Amino acid sequence: MPDHLTKEYFAERVGRSFRLELTEQEIELELVEVKSLGAPSAGSQLQRESFTLVFRGPQNSPLDQGMFTLSPVGMDALEAIFLVPIAADEQGRYYEAIFN
Repeated sequence: MPDHLTKEYFAERVGRSFRLELTEQEIELELVEVKSLGAPSAGSQLQRESFTLVFRGPQNSPLDQGMFTLSPVGMDALEAIFLVPIAADEQGRYYEAIFN
């Protein structure tokens, strides 16, 4: 993961849209939550804090878990991010990405 993709980078983008391009369509996901998983433990090889992202997508376009390239609307694409479906409600479908 590039050094600039930190918890702080994403925290500044909560509420913003990210474009996800699929073979036959483009879907917009909204970043709705950034949550800390804690600082690296003593002796850990990790150099940064672990965190999760939660995105909300449309109800009518469910995604399977997998690697997706996301682009903040109006910005260059990020690296492929592994998204896992975690929930659905009347507002949409939710997906989580974990950064360790």
